[in-house]
Amino acid sequence: DEQVKETNDNVPQEENTSSASPVVEKDDTETKKELSAKDAAKVKKQIEFYFSDSNYPKDKFLQETAKQHKEGFIPLSVLTTFNRLKEITTDLDQIRNALADSTVVMLNDDQTMIKRKNPIPEKLNTDERTVHVRAVPKEKTLDELETFFAQFGQVNAIRQVKDKKTKKPTGYLFLELGSKEEAEKLAEMKTLAWDDSSLQVETKDAYLKGRKEKLLGKRNEPEIPSFEPSLLVRFTGLEENNSFSAMDLKNFFKEQADAQYVEFITGDSEGICRCSSAEEATKLAASTTPFKDITLSYNVIEGEPEKMYWAR
Repeated sequence: DEQVKETNDNVPQEENTSSASPVVEKDDTETKKELSAKDAAKVKKQIEFYFSDSNYPKDKFLQETAKQHKEGFIPLSVLTTFNRLKEITTDLDQIRNALADSTVVMLNDDQTMIKRKNPIPEKLNTDERTVHVRAVPKEKTLDELETFFAQFGQVNAIRQVKDKKTKKPTGYLFLELGSKEEAEKLAEMKTLAWDDSSLQVETKDAYLKGRKEKLLGKRNEPEIPSFEPSLLVRFTGLEENNSFSAMDLKNFFKEQADAQYVEFITGDSEGICRCSSAEEATKLAASTTPFKDITLSYNVIEGEPEKMYWAR
């Protein structure tokens, strides 16, 4: 199975990465060239993406940086360390001018810091307007991907799935569009032709359902073997497209109870832990110890889902 890594501009494995290198605000005395209207629009679009509902709620680096300021501002110069922005400009005056009429972000009084104009909505609903695409030509750039998918609606975000070791595209991605309707309309097409490639499209919900069924091993009229009940604990609450392994989770669970085996696909938000006894499963399900600062939810699997697990 491929390792899932959503494209986010501020983490190392992504094409549009940024690095958290030391921030130094430059005092250039050289004559500064004015940005072209095209490049100014790119700067505005890229920065507004950083702070958008599609990216900011998932961007741990930006949110942690914002927490360091009592009003949630981030040094404007921090953004100049992000690769996608660096490709256009690192000049702070050019960036300020490009953001003059932004409705997404605002600068502080001395225009050295930046933050969102509006708080993060309580309900984002990003999954319902996201599709999963496979068989994407691996050589395509992020700009080429955005141009291609723009014909199907408003492109809010493209999150590529990259190989965990090589960091190269695997040909899979998540595409967030402007609305649920756009996503459903695109998913109904099922296949998209691009050059010599035939891209396969489905809603994110359908993709996640397929992954879950694969994990649980659903079959038609399965033969149910005898098994000891109440050994299985489903855990949920991990951030989607994380980099944790099944062994990471097993080692953690063994600190809470007698965990024997963990079924988990890197990048998923949930998985299954098999314990040595029903008592140990109950103990794990009652645990409140955070996993790497993440509060997981647990429930002992019973009934039909439990039978389906053992029928694989």
